Amino acid sequence: MAAAAPASPTTITAATTTVAITAAAADTTTAGGVGGGGGGGGGGGGAATEVAGAGIDIGIDTTTTTGIEMLKALYDFQAVYPKTISFDEGEYFILYQTSARQRNWWQVVSMKGNIGFVPSNYVMKIKVEHDFLISFLNSSIESLEKCTEPEINGIMSKDELLDRLREKKHTMERLYAVSAK
Repeated sequence: MAAAAPASPTTITAATTTVAITAAAADTTTAGGVGGGGGGGGGGGGAATEVAGAGIDIGIDTTTTTGIEMLKALYDFQAVYPKTISFDEGEYFILYQTSARQRNWWQVVSMKGNIGFVPSNYVMKIKVEHDFLISFLNSSIESLEKCTEPEINGIMSKDELLDRLREKKHTMERLYAVSAK
């Protein structure tokens, strides 16, 4: 049974914090699958590595090539509010922004190149291989390049999102090249 979705994220505009890919290492624990707060219950398949603590930036453990944090959907979700996105259990996302005012909703980028808000208790933080993230970014960029809409989900322009995803990809490739040496 899926957890209840938090209240509408339509008021998320003030007090947001941009989340950037950093080279900070993160402490990890193995978890069977609870998301953010609010009764997320177990599930989501087998055990996954979840980042412990309050930090929510996409971190890279520079001592290994498997330290890249992403989000994975624990349940299906059907968007009913503006600027939210629908998704299926098992989909992956890049955490884009969180809000101090609406901590139950996280702004994410999907593999389809969509940007929008998802309920934080429907996703969990996991660590993925470098190659998986690069493949994810390539898919997002490719989907956006095919998109004919000038603005994505009423949140930002297609060109701005493309620029930011390309920048993240180049940053990841540089960091991986440095850590592989």
